[in-house]
Amino acid sequence: MNADSFFLETYGCTLNTSDSEVIARILEKEGLVQTSSVKDATFIVINTCGVKTPTEQKILHQIRQLARAPGKILIICGCLPLIHKYDLETISRLVPEFGAMVGPKNYHELGAVIAALRGGKRNILKIDAVSLEHKYHLEQKRSRGHIGIVAIAEGCLGACNYCCTRFARGSLLSYPAKLLTGKFNALIDGGAKEIWVTAEDCSAYHDKGENMDLPGLLNGFLKKPGQYFVRLGMMNPATLLPVHGDLISSLLDDRVFKFIHVPVQAGSDRVLESMNRRYRVADFKAILAAFTAAYPGITLATDIICGYPGETDEDFDQTVRLMREVKPDVINISMYGHRPGTVASRQKQLPSPVVKERSRQLTALHKEITAEIHKIWIGWEGMAIIDEYNSENGNWVARNPFYRPIVLPRGHLGDIVRVKIAAAVGYYFTGEIIDG
Repeated sequence: MNADSFFLETYGCTLNTSDSEVIARILEKEGLVQTSSVKDATFIVINTCGVKTPTEQKILHQIRQLARAPGKILIICGCLPLIHKYDLETISRLVPEFGAMVGPKNYHELGAVIAALRGGKRNILKIDAVSLEHKYHLEQKRSRGHIGIVAIAEGCLGACNYCCTRFARGSLLSYPAKLLTGKFNALIDGGAKEIWVTAEDCSAYHDKGENMDLPGLLNGFLKKPGQYFVRLGMMNPATLLPVHGDLISSLLDDRVFKFIHVPVQAGSDRVLESMNRRYRVADFKAILAAFTAAYPGITLATDIICGYPGETDEDFDQTVRLMREVKPDVINISMYGHRPGTVASRQKQLPSPVVKERSRQLTALHKEITAEIHKIWIGWEGMAIIDEYNSENGNWVARNPFYRPIVLPRGHLGDIVRVKIAAAVGYYFTGEIIDG
């Protein structure tokens, strides 16, 4: 066993992945070496997510298993410690003696936490920070060499009645634009070929000092010369609506993926109001129509919650009709599950069989929509960046300018190559490199 090693496991969104890159860099500065094996690690770090009940249950099961391993020091990071801030027994009863729990705004204290753990202290709790000021200048260790992540903000402006993530991340706090531009430029100079711009709600970004919103920030990034791609993260319809016109103009740059992720959650205004989502279905449709008109073929991703408390058959039918109308390329489907401390958790839940059936119907519809859309892409030729490698089957996955996934038989991560789409298989395409 290497006494100076750590194992890091990450759950959740791209923002959490960015945080794990921060955690990894801090631990390496403390003299620890990252290992891919739990058995070889002294420190086991779990960066948690609590957005969905199944995810939380999976994480708690993993914590329970890891806590039984002798000689390990467990550090629980991320959202769960804050989601259960007033009921930490949920975690501590699984782990009577943990090393530390550290919240997302307390990572600047990780160095001191490691020193205390090495000195024999346990059950250290660091979840009380409320500012991003100490997090501004923390360095990241890129987890995927050709991809850099730029977290532009934390928290959100909303108060959705089903969401407990706001208990962990709080209200919107945006990083300074000048700092973000510096990080972006450094990533490109450091060899990154793809940048993921992330936040809980990217379109809510606003640097008050510079009076700069997301389109302005993106335009500043794109002043950096070079051949690279930028992917924008999730954007809430309520905050995207005021800036979507300017953002459409920003996407004119060929280096920005023609891809938007805009969660609608329901196709019924009544359900949206019950969720406290602060927009109407017409707003969502107007946003998608504007982007589609400007960029035919743009990849549209959205999220749907099936079986929200009080959702009637008619409400669900409206969601199905909306999906048939706008035809999103990606539909992330979640069955409603109550989260602690939320308004929705106190409302009457729908029967589980009803929720599961609605999920099955939407999944079938998603497959139908995908098959319809994919037909028009067969034979497409153009540039794409090789994004992923699957060691199990030896395949590579490239993304074209519309962020369409194309499975290739050969490649090299980060290479920008010319490809041709040969066929559609499920949610992916298959193709070949035709130049380079």
